[in-house]
Amino acid sequence: MPKILIIKTSSLGEVIHTLPALTDLHKNCPNAEITWLVEEAFQEIPLWHTAQVRVLPLSVRRWVRKWRRLSIWRKEVPQFFRSLRADNYDYIVDAQGLIKTGVIARSARGPRYGFTKEQVREPLARFFYQHKIQVPPEDYVHAVPRTRAMFSSIFKYPLPISTADAGIREYFMQNSASPVMYPAEVLLLHGASWPNKHWPEIYWHELAKSLAAQHVTFQLPWGNATERARAERIAACAPDYGQVLPRTSLMELAQLLIAAKAVVTVDSGLAHLAAALKVPTIALYGPTAAERTGTYGVNQHHLHSALPCVPCLQDSCRYANTVDVGHFPPCLAEIKPQQVLQALRPWLMS
Repeated sequence: MPKILIIKTSSLGEVIHTLPALTDLHKNCPNAEITWLVEEAFQEIPLWHTAQVRVLPLSVRRWVRKWRRLSIWRKEVPQFFRSLRADNYDYIVDAQGLIKTGVIARSARGPRYGFTKEQVREPLARFFYQHKIQVPPEDYVHAVPRTRAMFSSIFKYPLPISTADAGIREYFMQNSASPVMYPAEVLLLHGASWPNKHWPEIYWHELAKSLAAQHVTFQLPWGNATERARAERIAACAPDYGQVLPRTSLMELAQLLIAAKAVVTVDSGLAHLAAALKVPTIALYGPTAAERTGTYGVNQHHLHSALPCVPCLQDSCRYANTVDVGHFPPCLAEIKPQQVLQALRPWLMS
């Protein structure tokens, strides 16, 4: 019975992108004892999986944010490393590929696996691995198949040809606790971490009015005061059909997502959660590359610009002032509400 430590700490989307590899691993090594090391903000996600996973939470983000607290360095950090070294693992798999995760892998007990210099996120991280895994870059551009190929190489099972399955939808189908409120037909995920991942707000207003004209209800989550204000402005365009959600947990939001007919979203972690739950998703891409890190799985529809600068992979846009819909990048301004509505129509009619 092999003992396996998976290191994939963050972000939300990257954690979710690793779930299909866990599904493959569980099918091929059902008796494996799996521990997942993950940032504390996302520690519930591996527990939703059909495999029995033990979670080892990491708190680097909070430690950095509150670095002046002596209790962190005198108590929390040493306690974490004691927990990390409490077990001997047969496999330590760094699926993140960063220097910090390489250091963590080196601190654990057991043989260490990671990508090669060409495929690891931060090239110096490779020096922490005893076994370096190469997957064909031309065939595995996206993070999901690349990680699936990595796991199949490490654990010596044939690379599955089946559709990637995140393995978490079943949890919510079997644990159908009532969500915080009645679900809507469509969720509008308007928040993003980069300023230039945002779709022009006026387009959200137009989409809200179009949904209301077709008697389609929609809900808007938010994560901070800025997003809440934007959600309220969008909902005000269709007061009888739009609803701003209260602050919800990740699990509560997942319950609402799985009950929806479809999702419209910018490039965000919640977009990947919707995809992992197999919810029909219309995802809007501008500066980022959908073919590398986009939503992945069944019922995923990507809309993106054909501008030559796409994808720039930058968190700010030098051309943001050149469009007439506010300070938004032209690549996202090119995606019109009518295109989104057209992509939505098959799911609204089902």
